[in-house]
Amino acid sequence: MSNETYRRCSNCGEMWLNQDYCPTCGNIINITLKRELERKEKAIQKQKKIDATKKKSAVTLFLKM
Repeated sequence: MSNETYRRCSNCGEMWLNQDYCPTCGNIINITLKRELERKEKAIQKQKKIDATKKKSAVTLFLKM
C-alpha cells in the first residue's frame, strides 16, 4: 500500500497529493493537522484564562509596588 493521500481544499476546491496546506490559497487541507492546531490554541487560551483568574499573593503585589 502506498501513503498517497489526495486532499481537497475547502476554500478553492483544488485537489492536492500529500499536502498539508493548499499551495494555491494557503488554507490548511490536512484535517488532522487542523484539529491539532485547534487543540493547541484552545489549551493556550484555557491556560491564559486560568492565569488571569488566579489570585496573586499579597507578597507579590507588595513587591510590584
